[in-house]
Amino acid sequence: MDTNQIYPPLKSDLHTHTLCSDGKLSPVEYVDYALGRDIRVIALTDHDNMNAWEPIRRYIREKELPLRVIPGIEISSTWIEGSCPYQIHVVGLNCDPSNVRLQETIRENKEKRDFRVKDISEKLVKCGVDAGDLADYLQVFLDRSTFITRKHFSDYLVKHHFVSDNARAFEKYLGKGCPAYCKVQWNSVANAVDVIRAAGGIPVLAHPMRYKELNRKTKYRDRLIDHFAEIGGTSMETAHPLMKIEEKLIARDYANGHNLYSSYGSDFHEKNVPDRAMGKDLWLAAPSKPIWEHEQIKEFFKS
Repeated sequence: MDTNQIYPPLKSDLHTHTLCSDGKLSPVEYVDYALGRDIRVIALTDHDNMNAWEPIRRYIREKELPLRVIPGIEISSTWIEGSCPYQIHVVGLNCDPSNVRLQETIRENKEKRDFRVKDISEKLVKCGVDAGDLADYLQVFLDRSTFITRKHFSDYLVKHHFVSDNARAFEKYLGKGCPAYCKVQWNSVANAVDVIRAAGGIPVLAHPMRYKELNRKTKYRDRLIDHFAEIGGTSMETAHPLMKIEEKLIARDYANGHNLYSSYGSDFHEKNVPDRAMGKDLWLAAPSKPIWEHEQIKEFFKS
């Protein structure tokens, strides 16, 4: 299928993670890797925290490196349709890390994550996982100020041969309805949007084409995007390395239909996943309203 492709003025990636959430690279390794891939603009969007922001900013300043980093975050939220809660992620681009409301949300979500870590750990022990070994494994991440996610648990299950891969870990242990599943009631999508706007950031609906439950019932996906636009969301991700062209066109039409900016990102976590390499195959389907033209971040893209 032929389609016109729009590329940003500088090679960039607006959805990435470090080991401060569920990525594998330290802040310094993250910067060096980005430069090694000729990235010039990158958005730091760790889950529910901005712990990597200051180390990254300091390293770039001290070394005078040619990388522009947009301070961001990926906030966990809940959207309820009927009686069904869905976990939705909202990316905030160019947020003020010192904003009081944002810091309150980070603290609140950390408490919820801490509860989930304890609950999942106890449930996995009942499934046959060694309690001491799991605790030692998690402590390594806690010592790094990492916000532990379910992916850390899935990595553990793969490493110890409980399952063959991460997808199977969620299917057998960590997903909804599974023996180690922990239900967390995050704040609403509307709250995430409000917090991001209060911090001076751009609210971006993260990867709407990748929510499996919603995409099985496309009317729910329609309603989510309608809701996001109604509550003040201003952008949505319409491009990802794994998206088929048909999916990019559908996402583009959603964004255009709601007058939303189109954003993009690899959702980068680690170097050994080539299909989600930082900056890989990130282009928008025309016609789109590119996020790099947004008043709040266009300065990052000037040559």
